[in-house]
Amino acid sequence: QIDLWYQISYIIYYSYSTDGLTYSTRVATDIPSGSCRGTMLKYNGVYYFYCCNLPGNANTNYSLFTSTDKIHFTSQGVIMSAGGVYDTQFGNPFVWQENSGANWLMLYECINGSTTNKYSIALATASAPGGTWTKSASNMVLTGHGEHYGNPELPRVNDQVIKYNSRYYMFYHGGSGANGEHPYGDVLRANSADLIAWVKEGALSDNRERAGISNVDQCLVQFNSKSYMFYSVIINDGSNVQSYINVEIDNRTVAQLLAIK
Repeated sequence: QIDLWYQISYIIYYSYSTDGLTYSTRVATDIPSGSCRGTMLKYNGVYYFYCCNLPGNANTNYSLFTSTDKIHFTSQGVIMSAGGVYDTQFGNPFVWQENSGANWLMLYECINGSTTNKYSIALATASAPGGTWTKSASNMVLTGHGEHYGNPELPRVNDQVIKYNSRYYMFYHGGSGANGEHPYGDVLRANSADLIAWVKEGALSDNRERAGISNVDQCLVQFNSKSYMFYSVIINDGSNVQSYINVEIDNRTVAQLLAIK
């Protein structure tokens, strides 16, 4: 099944699906209100939820919560803080594990105050999920001129990150409209052998805001040999704002999609 955690008014809810399209009635988790911009990883039967906290610390810390039942979580405290001109504020992280528990990795979205004061993507590593996270000396690992780059996501089968031809593939949102509009409108793809030097491949789709519609925060997973791209939709007609979660499905596996240039 597909497990889905999502945010409504700063409350994290849980639902599940056996077909990727129809979901169970939502249940509120006990993750504290105000936790947002999170990512979930299951490892050895434990669910790890990394997130920012609002409004108290204004996106300057990443906190960790753990669970064994998907609903009830225990705080493990702050695991990394923003600091200096290179990451003055955090956004969406993506966390995964490699090499039998000894190597935990995080790609994360942060304000790059040293240059554009817009979101870029950085890298951090740790030897344990709640341990000391070390920011890469090579940060930022993905930047743009006058652009917002964020929500880094690697494709997964269950919780296993997929590498194709020994390279990582990252999907992220970005855009650079005049006067700062459409900052997150496009879904783009890049690849890397070492998570530091990234080759930008261009836009996977053009979802730039049109007529009050924004499509952002994509997530690509494989389920039953098909590829599912989930993303959030925000509709603003000037007097009312509505949010949805949409999905696009491809009958190919993620590896088959990554082979397409």
